Parts: sequence; C-alpha cells; structure tokens
Amino acid sequence: MNIYPSQLARQLDFPIILEKLSTYCVSKPGVYQIQHLIPSKEYEEVLQKLKETNEALLAMHQGNGLPHQSFPELQTEIKLLAVQHAVLNAAQFNQLRLMVSMSHDLLLFLHEKKEAFPVLFEKIQTFSYLHELIEEIENVFDKEGQVKDGASPTLQQIRLALLENRKTSDRIYRNHIQRLSKSGQLADIEESYINGRRVLAVLAEFKREIKGMIHDHSASGKITFIEPNNAIELNNEKLELEDAEKKEIYTILKALTGLIQPYRQQIQEHLQNLIHFDVICAKAKLGKILQATLPQMLKEEPVIHLINAYHPVLWLQNQEAGLNTVPVNCKLDEKIEF
Repeated sequence: MNIYPSQLARQLDFPIILEKLSTYCVSKPGVYQIQHLIPSKEYEEVLQKLKETNEALLAMHQGNGLPHQSFPELQTEIKLLAVQHAVLNAAQFNQLRLMVSMSHDLLLFLHEKKEAFPVLFEKIQTFSYLHELIEEIENVFDKEGQVKDGASPTLQQIRLALLENRKTSDRIYRNHIQRLSKSGQLADIEESYINGRRVLAVLAEFKREIKGMIHDHSASGKITFIEPNNAIELNNEKLELEDAEKKEIYTILKALTGLIQPYRQQIQEHLQNLIHFDVICAKAKLGKILQATLPQMLKEEPVIHLINAYHPVLWLQNQEAGLNTVPVNCKLDEKIEF
C-alpha cells in the first residue's frame, strides 16, 4: 500500500495506538499480530475488520462479552505432534485440553448468539468441536491433571501395590516413631526421605542403639537419618514400584500422543482462531475506553466527514491528566472543504 507522505501513520501516532492496543491482548501471538498491523486501503477488508470489532464491542455493552481469557499458546506441543514417536508430557496434555476447552467455549457462545453477532459467527461456523480429542485426554487424566489409576490395567495394579506398600510402611514407621519418641531418641522432625527412602531422624547420640542402615547426617551433626532393618525391603519394593509406575505412565502418554497426532491441524486452527479473537477483543476493549463508534464507510466517494471527533492519543492523555478534549468537526472531499 502506498501512503503519502510515507511517515503519515507515524505522524498520526499510529504506533502509539498499536502499543496501547497490545496491552489488551491476553496472548503473545496476539500482541505480535497487533504490533505488525499496517493501514489498509482495501475497502472490503477494512469494513470486515470494523464489523468484527463493532460486534465484539456490542457484546461488551450488552454485558455478555466474548470469552476472552489467557489461553495456552501450545507452540511447542503443536511442533511435537508433527514429530514421529514424540511423546507429550502430562502438563502438555493438560494445556492442550485447556486450550481446546476454551475454544469450545467461544464456539458455543457464538453459536448461541449467531443472530446477534452474525459477522463473528461467520468466522467460526466451519469449526468442528473436538469432543473426541477431549474424551481421549480425559480417559487418561482426571480434572486435576493427574494420570488416572484406570488409565491402564497395568497402572492400576502398580498403584494398588503402592497403596499396600504405603500402608505397611506407615504401620512400621508409626511403631518405630511411637517407641523412639517415648524414649527421647527421636528428633523433632521424626522422619524424612533420602533418595526416595523413608528414614527415621534419630538423635546422633542414640544412633548405635537403632538397628538399621545409616543414610546421612544433618548439617549440625546432631541428627542421624536411619532406615530401620525391617523397612529396607519395603523401601526397595517401593522404589521398584515407583519406577514401574513412571515407565507405565510413559507408555500411556506415548499411546495417547499417537491418538492425538491426527488432530494436529485442527488443534492449530483452533489455536489460531483464539489468537484472532484475542486481537478482536483487544480492539473492542480499547474501543470501549475510547467511546468509539462504528464509522460509515463509503466505497465510491472520497470523503472524510468527522463529527465531534477526537485524536485517540490526545484524548487518552487528557483523560489521564483530567483535562477536557475539544472535539473536531471537519469535512474533507475532492474540494478539500472544511
């Protein structure tokens, strides 16, 4: 696009407006898009953008604004889904589930309000809900983002064994703690874990009276950490089970990644849609602050008619300073009449 003079946008403080606008975005990609906005001379494009912003602003004025919250940006996850044999971790799956759920919220809102916001609805009407993807993830993860016991039969068996191990361990250590506390041989912290092994915190002067394996001492040397003899085998079993649990979870996540990979393109499209609506909502929020209205666009007539208009940067500066801004009324056409 040719603008004369070439620095006109800067002279009109367009970069300052973009900087202000970017503060209302909730995503880094949204900020990036705004920072790279340039003026357009394409009538249809400008009109479309104005209508989008106007509908988002209308939704805000009606008190039921578009869903607009910070969402996972998933650049790393989307790249990994394109890599054969890649495995997403638990945090990444939960971020993915959150992003898709937020996209669904936006789709649902616009489907329910399609008569009120037809321009915005048109942007999402071809999108499909990814219910199958969400279901696959929720078959593995609970609401807190933890891998479910029933994610596989093997994992369920391992966790049942771990539960029994912990019950037995609790009983053994509780007996030791009660006995040693009565005799004054135990430190205030009573017990701890060293390299995944449960140990008793015994006062150093009594360490030779406790049958077991010494693992460490406190920095002061006053406490000795001892693993009782009757708990050593139990702790060995615990570590083996925990290692088996990690391996089984990896196997589960690898299989789940394979199930999700065919959705990669749709995931990316949903993400890009959220980013696009992030920009639209940012424009609407700034428009509300500026008390902006939708201008009337004339395709054929080269006319600019300003009625009670303000320069937005000046208006914002005066608002912060508590000053009034004098509006401008002017008309520019082929005859350049004021």
